[in-house]
Formats: sequence, C-alpha cells, structure tokens
Amino acid sequence: MYENNLKSIVALLMVVGHVAVFLLLTLLWQMGGFTVNQLITVSAIIAPLFAAFTSSSIDFLIDTSKVRRKGAKWATAPTVVVIFLPICFFLAVGGALYSKALSTGGIQKFDDLVRILGVIEASFAVYVGQITKRLFKLT
Repeated sequence: MYENNLKSIVALLMVVGHVAVFLLLTLLWQMGGFTVNQLITVSAIIAPLFAAFTSSSIDFLIDTSKVRRKGAKWATAPTVVVIFLPICFFLAVGGALYSKALSTGGIQKFDDLVRILGVIEASFAVYVGQITKRLFKLT
C-alpha cells in the first residue's frame, strides 16, 4: 500500500475511533452505566491520549496545502500492524467501558475500570504513538 493511502486510512481510523469511544461512553452513561462523576473521570482519563493521536490525524486530513503523492510503497506486514494496532486500542478501551457499564461479570468496580484504562493506555500508547510519529512525521 502506498504511504499516503495508509496515512489516510490510519488518520480516519483515529478520528472515527476517537468519536466512537466517546459516543459509546455517552450512550452507556445515558443507559445508566455510569454516573455523571464517573463520566467526567473517564473522559478526563481518555481524552488527553486520544487528543494527542487524533490531532495529528486531523491535521493530515485537513491540510490541503500538501500535494498528495502516492509516497513510498509499504510492505504488507507493517501495513497490517499499522492499521491493526489502533483498532485494537479503540476496541480495548470501548470493551472496558462496555464491561463496566453492564457489570455482568466483567468489571464490577469503577476503580477497577480506572486501573484497567491506565493499563490499556500504557500498553498501547507506545505503539500507537510510534505509528502516529512515523506516519505523520511528528517531532
């Protein structure tokens, strides 16, 4: 896959994933899965990391001053990894939120959710950060 195509896919994944997780959180709150204080706490935990990744994606998507050339061709394995890891990150965060909100044998306590979100973010932040830095040439 060509680099600019890959950048577009990853940028869209970042934006859609960011919005989807916050929509899920809002929906779960509306369904009674979280209190207002819990909603605010979870938002405060996930917003900074999401914003860091998503801002470079949005910058890439709206920057019309760049000429969109194909760029270098990427091999299949790194292409799959670069697409797969952000998807896993958003699914892990969304899954943790869903598990706590339903409390049907999954995450029972809000404190456990906070710790799990910390582990998820720490685990994926390095990888998604590397992807974002490499693709969008962040310094």
